[in-house]
Amino acid sequence: MRRDVSILIPYKITNGEILVFLERRSKTANRLPDYFGFWGGGIEAGETPEQALSREIIEEMSFKLSNFEFYKKYQFGESVKYIYSLLVDESFESKIKFIDAQYGKFFTEDEIIKEKRLIEDDKKVLEDFLSLLKKRTPPLPLLCGGGDEIYMRKILTLCIIHQHPRVLLGMKKRGFGAGRWNGFGGKVEAGETIEEAAKRELLEESGLTAADINQLGTVEFSWPNIKDDVLEVHIFKAEKFTGEPIESEEMRPQWFEVADIPFDQMWTDDKYWFDYFLNNKKFKAKFYFDEADKVVDYLLEDE
Repeated sequence: MRRDVSILIPYKITNGEILVFLERRSKTANRLPDYFGFWGGGIEAGETPEQALSREIIEEMSFKLSNFEFYKKYQFGESVKYIYSLLVDESFESKIKFIDAQYGKFFTEDEIIKEKRLIEDDKKVLEDFLSLLKKRTPPLPLLCGGGDEIYMRKILTLCIIHQHPRVLLGMKKRGFGAGRWNGFGGKVEAGETIEEAAKRELLEESGLTAADINQLGTVEFSWPNIKDDVLEVHIFKAEKFTGEPIESEEMRPQWFEVADIPFDQMWTDDKYWFDYFLNNKKFKAKFYFDEADKVVDYLLEDE
């Protein structure tokens, strides 16, 4: 029988080192007693994964969740795990109370590797999570505030239709980025992969269903000393699709010849990486903006 569960990985970054907070299961637990593992539990009928996680964390550590982020969905046998992460501060342990667990403990990566009483499925997830987190943790003082400040990261998608010699863009009609031409995209929802989110957002905003989709870039955007958010945008290209572009509440689609792409009405970073996109070259980049959303510094390189 399939069992869906919601899992939380609380973590902190101290002196540049990532530490993950795990529970020591009760010695009388039904499954793997006295082992270390994740916080969370089964999704009950009628619950979303987020609702189940919030309930489980209250039940397990008397802690009300906020600002947690979806990481990834895993399947181990008949168990489907929705994994979420939560960046915590040094006072986290003083805010929680253990209900079923013996205690909780912060683990370094080396301690995770060496721990023999760590659930194997959880160890696999942690290996992936820590590997990704280390790649995402910005090394530049400009992003880190010169110390241990870590800003909230949001994972987004951006999909652009490219049928040479033209591209399909959308005029953003409302919300963040309104008044600019852009690709189609948005947030990754619980239970989605990043690619699934890109396809869904394209359909919702343009009426098109992508027949093929290829990730070409990963770009980080930040506003140092202005906003706390870091936006991590995964950029996709689609060349084949079904349907006709239609205007949505969010976007008004329009075809542009490559020679006539309206960079002066787009985000100012687009002109830096768009040649990579047009030429199917994989890339990664970081852009830093001022109060007027102008690029003040950037890094751009081949993937």
